[in-house]
Amino acid sequence: MSRTTLRSFLFAAIAAAMILAAPASADTITYTATPIGYTLTDWELPSSVQTISFQQFNSSLGTLQSVQLQFSGDIETTLTVTNNGISSSSGNVKTESVLTVQDVGLNLNAPELDMVSPPFSYTLAIGDSLTSLLLTSKTYKSDDTYTSSGVLTEFTGVGTFGLPATTFTQTLLANNGGNTFSSQVTDAELSGKVTYTYTPGESTPEPASMGLIGLGLAGLAFWQRRRTRAN
Repeated sequence: MSRTTLRSFLFAAIAAAMILAAPASADTITYTATPIGYTLTDWELPSSVQTISFQQFNSSLGTLQSVQLQFSGDIETTLTVTNNGISSSSGNVKTESVLTVQDVGLNLNAPELDMVSPPFSYTLAIGDSLTSLLLTSKTYKSDDTYTSSGVLTEFTGVGTFGLPATTFTQTLLANNGGNTFSSQVTDAELSGKVTYTYTPGESTPEPASMGLIGLGLAGLAFWQRRRTRAN
């Protein structure tokens, strides 16, 4: 092997070893939340607030950089329409339920799912009442990423972190004719997941990497001595 070839090989060995020993780039880890199953949407009452729980980020993995929260939810509702007027009525009605998630420290952007059921159409004679079948909304989603220290601190630990979820539910009635009113019985569900982006902690170079560096340096020293003797 020529001197030029040997020198190129040794430099390449050192470069490869240094790449192997370099700190890792940012990494991610994702956890699925413990969901809130279908529950009557009276979550706005202090005694009825629901909680969705997330696995916290274990700081032994490295330094947390950001927290991505993704939520999805939908509703199931049954609507009842009654005509108390002195003439017939017709129209349609639907249920709207606004589901909001917020931490106690108010560090989040108050992720909100504005969920609306399919409309229920009706035609009612004087004094009649009509109840819909079970109506289910499509799935609604939200997606937010946070880098503030408040959120990073809340989601760091070795246990779980719970986020309170509340609902506000109402009927939306579009009616023609008699004096008609509507009511609803609605259940909502909420699921989610969290993705942590973090920088892995510093680690000692692997023995193989250290061996390559040592071999390269020793080879360079040997090559330099031979070069000096030759001169």
